[in-house]
This record gives sequence, C-alpha cells and structure tokens, in this order.
Amino acid sequence: MYHDTYPGACALVDRSNYMDGFAASASHDNDIIFFEVTSLMNTIHLPMYKWATNSTHLHDIWRTQSLPLQTERQVLGMDWDTQPDTIHIDHTDIAGATGNKAPSTTS
Repeated sequence: MYHDTYPGACALVDRSNYMDGFAASASHDNDIIFFEVTSLMNTIHLPMYKWATNSTHLHDIWRTQSLPLQTERQVLGMDWDTQPDTIHIDHTDIAGATGNKAPSTTS
C-alpha cells in the first residue's frame, strides 16, 4: 500500500521488525532512512519513539531538531553503546538461560 511512497522504508520494515522492535543498519543515507521510516510509521499510526545510531551526521540532525539523543540503548536484548559502537552481552543472562544442564556429547 505504501511501497510507492516509502520504498526504502517499506523494505526495511519488512525485513527489520522484531516483535516490538526495529533494528536496521546502513552504510550511507542514514538521514533519509530515518526520515522515511519515521514518516511511514507515523502514517500508519505506529510512531517510533526510541532511536539509536552511531551516525554523527544523524546525531547532528537530531540535535538541531531537539530530538532525544541517547548513546546507550538495548537492541535485541543486547546493550549497544553508540559512541564507541560496541555491543555488550551479559554472560550471566546467557548462562542463566541455559540452566544447569550437562554439556552434550557425541559418540
């Protein structure tokens, strides 16, 4: 329905939505992606509230528009620090999820 108006955003939303989150990456045109995805989601009455990026260009745009800028955000269950562009995973969460099961072996 909106593929003609927001072609890039529709493709990203189709392949980058995860439950109640959206995670995508791009090597260029971050500002175009941001504005197109924001416009699409507002059009369909699903506004996006939490944005994070390591793009300094997009940070500058957000500052001029007084949009919130956070350098640490949780993405797909991992902590992402956008300044050094690093992801932190709490290994105790992973270990706790596996329980006390014995390691599997093969014969």
